[in-house]
Amino acid sequence: MGGGEEAEKVGKIVKTGASAADTVIGVDLALKDCAKNDYFCTALDIIGTLASATGMVLGNIPKTKGLTTYTGSITVCYRTVRIYCQKYGTFWGCTAATAGLVKEGAQNFIKYKVPTDK
Repeated sequence: MGGGEEAEKVGKIVKTGASAADTVIGVDLALKDCAKNDYFCTALDIIGTLASATGMVLGNIPKTKGLTTYTGSITVCYRTVRIYCQKYGTFWGCTAATAGLVKEGAQNFIKYKVPTDK
């Protein structure tokens, strides 16, 4: 009696909630990094947060739902680089890690076709 539809609604609510929580966490991290004058990590936090918030919006629009894979990947990449920067504290190490992740992300983006309207 509508079990599949209900499960889909629950999944959508959970995903939206996770994206909203990640957005709040990202804003908190950005404010903390900015207070420490760590502008590189602040920028990483802002980009990751924007990607997460964008994914939350796109996930609720049927035609753009497939793009959430990309926004989620961007969020994970930037959060990973931020953790690396916080742990090792080297600007050039962070830059190299960021460049590697951007290159890998671009290759994955090119490999998979972006959904289009037909």
